[in-house]
Amino acid sequence: MSSVAITALSQTRSLSSSLSSSAYMPDSLESIRLNDGACDPTTLIRGRSIPAYGMNYYDRIQKGGRDANPFFTLMGVEIGEMGKGSAILRMPARPDMMNGEGWLQGGIFTALADEAMVLAIYPLLGHDERIATITETTSFFAGANEGALVARGRLVKQGRRVIFAEGDIMAEGSDRVIARSAAAYAVLRP
Repeated sequence: MSSVAITALSQTRSLSSSLSSSAYMPDSLESIRLNDGACDPTTLIRGRSIPAYGMNYYDRIQKGGRDANPFFTLMGVEIGEMGKGSAILRMPARPDMMNGEGWLQGGIFTALADEAMVLAIYPLLGHDERIATITETTSFFAGANEGALVARGRLVKQGRRVIFAEGDIMAEGSDRVIARSAAAYAVLRP
């Protein structure tokens, strides 16, 4: 193995071990077991028991709020509105989300838009249906480095097997779109 590969492997192991023991990893998420030892499809999130598999994602969000999604808790995402074909999320920009140039890292725009699109889609699905991202593209029109972002997800077209959605990111208090994501999601059935 080359010295570059060994260094990269060492850094990866070091990062992995530091993340697993640091505040970056949510410690409020744990599995619960039934008396017979079988895995209970429930997660304990901030002291609340949230069914993980008996409900679809939208139902878990309705029941547990943002705590049903560890990403929301980690990033400080707040749920504004959720409805059939539309959703609004809010997320404060923090210094630890900035890139080396002092701007909010672009992947955060994409992740927030993705979550808004997903929450716009789930109310339209059957109880046993799920979705998985096929493709997602984000265009960036401006940056952000303070305040809060608002994401608006909306359904574009719903087919039997594929659903298309868009997600716009704006600075809170502005209607100016600073990033737009477009995605296609596969509809999964049991």
